[in-house]
Amino acid sequence: MDPITRLSLSLWYLLKSLPPITADKLLAPAVFLCAWTVLSSAALPAPQAFVIAAVLAQGLHLFKILAPVYGGGARSRTGAGAQLSSLSLRSLALVLAFFTLEVVMQSPRFVQGTVSFYAGVYAFVMLRASLRRGEELDPYCPQSRRYPLRDAVRQHVCKLYALCALMVVVVNEATVAAQMPLGHRVVVLALLPMALHYVLAVMLDLTCPPVEAEDGQTDP
Repeated sequence: MDPITRLSLSLWYLLKSLPPITADKLLAPAVFLCAWTVLSSAALPAPQAFVIAAVLAQGLHLFKILAPVYGGGARSRTGAGAQLSSLSLRSLALVLAFFTLEVVMQSPRFVQGTVSFYAGVYAFVMLRASLRRGEELDPYCPQSRRYPLRDAVRQHVCKLYALCALMVVVVNEATVAAQMPLGHRVVVLALLPMALHYVLAVMLDLTCPPVEAEDGQTDP
């Protein structure tokens, strides 16, 4: 088989194996894009429309993250669940304060700076998590008890999550540095999560260590 055909088949099998993106991952970008479109059509000033659309998308994303914490019923009110819920409440109050500040300032640059800050903190947390082992990895990279993964695999996934977060920072700040029109920034930032979904899937396929340890071998 000639090299071009082999490369074409390899790319085809790689693309064919990519997981479909789920609807919940499309919801926040769709809200961002639709809110921008509606508010702009209503003759709202572009900076104000951008800020409101971004805050709506961020709020939806925050709700999606915190809903399982507050939906845990009685378990979330006792023991470690109560501590987690208390921590989440403080985090929620801080983030809501940021949202309020974004709306008051009406500054697209401040909103994008906040996104870069979030992504930078997330990348730092994931890099720290990649140094953990065993149960310490569970909050950052959960696994099924039925199909446990090696620590090396989960550590690698944390590193890839950190890399994707850094990509968010780079793309977000690049739209600012290039002085792109706000409408173009909305399109780029709305498409970014979808692009990163497939970038992460490809990187996992190409770089992930063996899921199961070979006989007689364990993680270092």
